[in-house]
Amino acid sequence: MEAVHNRINGRVPFIGVGDLFAEENGVKAFKTRWADFLTVGGSVELNPHLVQMIKDGKEDEVQNEFDWNKMDSYRFTPAMLYGTLAGNAMFPRVKQR
Repeated sequence: MEAVHNRINGRVPFIGVGDLFAEENGVKAFKTRWADFLTVGGSVELNPHLVQMIKDGKEDEVQNEFDWNKMDSYRFTPAMLYGTLAGNAMFPRVKQR
């Protein structure tokens, strides 16, 4: 991210994407100030109330791994569940039992 940030030098907005499932990774990426925006799609899929959780200071409750025992609480379509089951890299890693 730093290299791209330096290259574009503020000429266009820069959006940081990828591996921001864990709240700590998102905060770390935000604090670098290398990106103008960060995406948190995967994290919202696992934590449908992510923004409220952060506002309420419940960052320690943010899930960063898919847990089959909690799948009804996620915002996953059947196709996404299949992708998770297949180990597709675009979905969060699965919690080990």
